[in-house]
Amino acid sequence: MNISTPTFRFGKNWRNYLKKIDTYKIEDAKISLQSMLGINDLTDKIFLDAGCGSGLFSLSAIKLGAKEVVSFDVDKESTECANLLFDEFGPYDNWKILNGSVLDKSWLKSLGKFDIAYSWGVLHHTGNMYLAFENIIYTVKDGGLLFISIYNDQGFLSRIWIVVKKIYNRSISPIKFLIACGYFSIVVLNRTILGILKSQPIKDWYKGSERGMNLWNDTVDWVGGYPFEVASAIEIETFFKQRNFSLVKSKLKKGSGCNEFVFRKLQ
Repeated sequence: MNISTPTFRFGKNWRNYLKKIDTYKIEDAKISLQSMLGINDLTDKIFLDAGCGSGLFSLSAIKLGAKEVVSFDVDKESTECANLLFDEFGPYDNWKILNGSVLDKSWLKSLGKFDIAYSWGVLHHTGNMYLAFENIIYTVKDGGLLFISIYNDQGFLSRIWIVVKKIYNRSISPIKFLIACGYFSIVVLNRTILGILKSQPIKDWYKGSERGMNLWNDTVDWVGGYPFEVASAIEIETFFKQRNFSLVKSKLKKGSGCNEFVFRKLQ
């Protein structure tokens, strides 16, 4: 009998992350948006956060002056996290938070068109990544930007990670914790060695990503994140170029992690 693997509770991990959020993480998130989009502020821009997770980047878009922000996630625990940020830093008349799926094309099209559609580390967790790609296209205005990130295809190693993630999500909580701790130890050791070799200050060794994340929550997300799909940079670029998008900027990984892409929808 085929026993399906439970879906990872992304919202539970985001709720834990929100306990650590501060003004520095919010600033890092804002800077990462500005850097990849090539925009200093989002004045007069309508911003879609597809798979909003914690809501951090929706909040960042608001703080960068977006005219309107629409956030949605299929995970109700995630939209609850976004609402917690809304309550803490808001209220905002121009921020709407919804439950919905990027795989539901008719619902997604009902949201309208956006100047910027943002979906970082989300579409590969939907269980149907290429359908998610097809659907997200409908949200972008002509001339608008699509900012996505997708796990880099590492071939056999990526297939091993699928097995690890399935084991993680089928395990009881103590085993999940041990698996996460095991990988966290590897990450910490690797960062310690790199920090020493590069003569970096110790305070920089164990930071999360440049996007205002937290190292432990990043680790749990990586170990547990399932469904899980991957694609090479060439596959992503080809897919969107064939659908009338031009590549504006990319930030590619040599190993594990997410390749980032900003595309512009041609008129």
